[in-house]
Amino acid sequence: MIKVYTSPMPADTTVGITTQTLLGTCTCSDPCGVSATGTLTFSAITQDSAADNSGTAAWARFTDSTGTVVKDHDITVVGGGGALQMVSTTIVAGGPIAFTSLTETLP
Repeated sequence: MIKVYTSPMPADTTVGITTQTLLGTCTCSDPCGVSATGTLTFSAITQDSAADNSGTAAWARFTDSTGTVVKDHDITVVGGGGALQMVSTTIVAGGPIAFTSLTETLP
């Protein structure tokens, strides 16, 4: 699962959600992708066809299929340097949230 939130992004994955607003949730395949030569390439990600709330996407929390937190990533517009980059970070309630592709470089 990829849960998209407004700011602030927690300091680390052990910090719970407080004042952040959940904008929407995209669903990863299970397994989420394939790892080769240090890169995880995600399989199809199901869009959230109707965002829960309006706001500015600032970060996303990745969880596994049991809901265990795996990773948090910041979100910026394309070219803004975020780990996740979107054409627009403005999310409108009822509108879609989608990722067309996603790769993660593994240590």
